[in-house]
Amino acid sequence: MAVGVATAKDATFRAPAVAVGRRLVSEAVWHDDRCTWFGDDVEDDGAVIHRSLAADLYGGTSGVAWSLAHLYAATGDDDVAATAAGALRHALSRTRGPTDAGLYTGTSGIALAAVAAGRLIGAPDITEEGSRLAHTAARSAVEAPSDETDLIGGIAGTALALLELSRALDDDALLDAAGTLGEHLLTRARTEASATLTQPRLCGLGHGASGAALALLELDVALDDPRFVDAARAELEVNYLGLIATTQAFAPVLAANGGGAFVNVLSVGSWIGSPILSTYSASKSAAWNFTNSARVELKRQRTHVVGVHVGFVDTDLTAALDVDKIAPTAVAAAALDAVEAGKPEAVVDDFSRQVKAGLSDDQHTLYPQVELDFAALVGSPT
Repeated sequence: MAVGVATAKDATFRAPAVAVGRRLVSEAVWHDDRCTWFGDDVEDDGAVIHRSLAADLYGGTSGVAWSLAHLYAATGDDDVAATAAGALRHALSRTRGPTDAGLYTGTSGIALAAVAAGRLIGAPDITEEGSRLAHTAARSAVEAPSDETDLIGGIAGTALALLELSRALDDDALLDAAGTLGEHLLTRARTEASATLTQPRLCGLGHGASGAALALLELDVALDDPRFVDAARAELEVNYLGLIATTQAFAPVLAANGGGAFVNVLSVGSWIGSPILSTYSASKSAAWNFTNSARVELKRQRTHVVGVHVGFVDTDLTAALDVDKIAPTAVAAAALDAVEAGKPEAVVDDFSRQVKAGLSDDQHTLYPQVELDFAALVGSPT
């Protein structure tokens, strides 16, 4: 992985990023050479707990540090660099026990942040400690693979992190460990326990099949092993070919009963792609085009086809994600309203509406931010 800098030439993007960074610097709580932040966290029972951040990428100090490191590279602000270093030292100090699986909530994600962010801020001691942690995480993952297969907290996430670390450090041992985890993913794909890799309800990037597919595709590229891309193809078959099969099966039934409606739940990903959502977005784009074609064809038999476009929905699948979500009831209501009104689409949330509005000039209105987001996550070529 070539670590680069996510820079925003347009002050529209840079100014709020700088403002967030300055606030993080001012609100950091220091102990010796480490720092963290305090905030309110809601427990499962609804209780609000005031606590310091954990160490992980998802909601912890390593994730904050990675962001601050990119901000330092873009601005040269030494206070930002110092705070990033303090946050990384805090994260690394919290990883001296058992290791956890996954990219976003696991030990390998912290190691990746330490290596990438450590290089950005010029802290070789942090980069070196991140390298040691990467090898610890790799050994643990190979010796006792997680039961989970997802990107956030499972072996797909660990495999992807180790792949990036192997590129950053030019380390064949980490690449071998990633390949071993890929073998475990393939094994899960061949067993009944592989539901995460194939069930339509688990097609999300973080917790579902798309994340596993992404890891398998990356392994295919890195190891030149066609088995990985074969397994990843199953995810595309669910989102696209499964939709075609369902339509073909039920369209004659609806026709025989005087018509009806199909409601195809698509995604905002059908309109915008990202390197970390490549197969998912491709499959949803294909599903969107099929939905449009089916609408024209099935209108002749008095069957209406509605495409539902939405971002994150507040379900068990996204429970661990700290992002804006829309209620499932709102999605269902919007879909049924579209059916009743004879509308071709239900564009449910603000984000989906904004993306659709930018489609006429997507390369200028949408993809510059996609590039910035991706660079902030994995780095960009120098």
